[in-house]
Amino acid sequence: MQKFQIKIFPDSGFMTVRFFGHVGLTDMVQFTRSITQMPDYSPYFPLICDFRSSRAVAYRIDINEFLKKFTSIVSIPHKKKYGLIYSTLNQKFLLSIFKLSGPLLNLEIEIFSNLDDCITWMTSEEEVKKELTEYFSNQPEGE
Repeated sequence: MQKFQIKIFPDSGFMTVRFFGHVGLTDMVQFTRSITQMPDYSPYFPLICDFRSSRAVAYRIDINEFLKKFTSIVSIPHKKKYGLIYSTLNQKFLLSIFKLSGPLLNLEIEIFSNLDDCITWMTSEEEVKKELTEYFSNQPEGE
């Protein structure tokens, strides 16, 4: 079962993903492969990852393994933003480790405990903020 839902906003130049259930290394690699194969995918679009409906079952060692697989799948030609939203201390811990790798991956990564702060950090364009907020607000839990 797929444990994520991807939405790309080609007109706004944004990508989003929501994770559900127990999310581990295999799920993160599957997500990375899936998004890069989507027709509207762009390595230039910033990405919001919402982990609030998931439970991370990864361990610190999984982060290093994921980074190896990530760099073999994704090429980021210029610095781009990744906003990561968490709901548990375990998620915050794991995402903090991933954040440390940002400069090596050409990513500017920030972690947030709420959606509004993440969207405000991601963009200053009011229409894009509204579109992203509406999208996340209209998504049922776990779907």
